[in-house]
Amino acid sequence: MDPRGPVYTRPLVERTVTANGIGQRLFETGAGEPVVLLHGGLGSSEDWADQRPALAERFRVIAYDRRGHGRTAATPEPFDYDVMTADAVALLDELGLARARLVGFSDGGIVALLVALRRPDLVGRLVLIGANTRPDGLEPRMRGRLESSDAASYPERYRVAFERLSPDGPDAWPAAFAQTRRLWLEEPHITEEQLATVAAPTLVVAGDRDLIAPEHTVALFRALPRTARLAIVPGAGHDLPREQPALLNQLLLAFLSESG
Repeated sequence: MDPRGPVYTRPLVERTVTANGIGQRLFETGAGEPVVLLHGGLGSSEDWADQRPALAERFRVIAYDRRGHGRTAATPEPFDYDVMTADAVALLDELGLARARLVGFSDGGIVALLVALRRPDLVGRLVLIGANTRPDGLEPRMRGRLESSDAASYPERYRVAFERLSPDGPDAWPAAFAQTRRLWLEEPHITEEQLATVAAPTLVVAGDRDLIAPEHTVALFRALPRTARLAIVPGAGHDLPREQPALLNQLLLAFLSESG
């Protein structure tokens, strides 16, 4: 048997949706209540390759590539969390997705959280995987790696994936990396007071060897309303969707299937 669990076969529809003035590449599968998957920084909707089939057995699953990521082109102005949040809100509105369930990984978790703060009417349930609320939430080793990295020295798999998918071509990789590096070192800035106002039931997930400090993940969880839940996955690093797909899928299906 596939160690990731059973393999599901549902058609995957690919299209471009214009929202907030940009064409965002979107992938949709399954049927039912909507679940929107938000990928990590320097990643793409392919981050969710092991989650989409399982979730599609129960939900309408939508994954999209943010501006300057995956198959969505960059724009002249730099991207930051505020811009990416505006893009996400515009996309949800354009698709008519009232009260969608948002699942965000890493940067996608930050964006999903900011959407829940900006437009609580759009978010029915919220899952944050390996997300931080402040730059100092990064493990010191990760911050040190970022401070000494450039586009040429960062792990090759990110560059290879970017060059394979980006409509901007391989020459756009250094600028994309530089923007993302700045973002990770300087943002976000989400306060405990803001976290206390999150209305959607929230599940916080992280690996016990995550690049986000475990103390930060616990502090995030404790700052949320008491309805929030916490799952620390043993033996897992930051890339939970790929490292522990079967376990993560179980957590997601159980939490997202609850009513209310």
